[in-house]
Amino acid sequence: MQYTPLGKSDLWVSRICIKCMSSGGPTTSPHSSMIRKIILAFLIAFTGVSSALAVTPAYYVAEFQPTDREAIKPYSAQVESTFRPYGGRFIVRGGQPNIKEGFGAQGRLVIIKFDSLKQAQDWYNSPEYQNIIPIRHRSGNSRTYIVEGLPVQEPDKP
Repeated sequence: MQYTPLGKSDLWVSRICIKCMSSGGPTTSPHSSMIRKIILAFLIAFTGVSSALAVTPAYYVAEFQPTDREAIKPYSAQVESTFRPYGGRFIVRGGQPNIKEGFGAQGRLVIIKFDSLKQAQDWYNSPEYQNIIPIRHRSGNSRTYIVEGLPVQEPDKP
């Protein structure tokens, strides 16, 4: 079998594969699936495209100052069941912050992690969550936002 360099890279491919790439369309080549996998592997390994394929989580962050501790209990009992179907999970739920600088969180701090910004936004806009937001509003003051995190990448393997 004869091999030829792939572009200006250090990769070598068989002339048969080159012929497959140039004959027919992407679905008519007998090796089209294999060729797509090779090209994707090449892009990931040599062009830094892996960061584009990395998962980017998102976080719902809330600071809550209760004005009526009894009134917030129905919200607290229901909120997890609204975000679990969207892949959400508590990262921080209350607790005492150890403030190092500035004023720190105003009230209780809650952070919920989602696998993507879309999942976080879909949860926030869901009818299930929208139905319990008024409970939170009636029982205290809140500041909430959704922020996109850094991409999670696989660690480099030696």
